[in-house]
Amino acid sequence: MDYQQAYLHLFNAVTDCISLLQRAQQETEEMACKDSPVPLSIYPKSGSFSQKK
Repeated sequence: MDYQQAYLHLFNAVTDCISLLQRAQQETEEMACKDSPVPLSIYPKSGSFSQKK
């Protein structure tokens, strides 16, 4: 078995997958930016309410 050839084959496949995922993430972010903004609400930190004992 030619380990260098096998390694290069695997390396190329992994880098192709990473590129594909990065492209998909960028396209999804662009889709989200094109939509109308989502209204945001501010909630108090958990534990900031006074609890009755």
